[in-house]
Amino acid sequence: MPLMQLQAAWVSRAWAGMVPLPSTTDMVASVQEEEAERRARGVKDRHVHRLGDAQWGYLEYLSDAAGVEGLPAWRKVWCGMVVWGVGCG
Repeated sequence: MPLMQLQAAWVSRAWAGMVPLPSTTDMVASVQEEEAERRARGVKDRHVHRLGDAQWGYLEYLSDAAGVEGLPAWRKVWCGMVVWGVGCG
């Protein structure tokens, strides 16, 4: 299930009351923590949407939080080989 489908699954379940949202304090703290981590890695604010390898953890988080099946294991390997040109070793 691609990124936007998992995001849509999570949002639709949150709007339906099936997924509990964190408190506002927790959400703000999470955003601030992510911003600090990105800055520490030298990521510019305009590149915040570029997840790179962080996408796998984000996709896992979304699927777990929404209670839906996540990506199959082969997808990460396939994306690494085809999309980013990483060899098989």
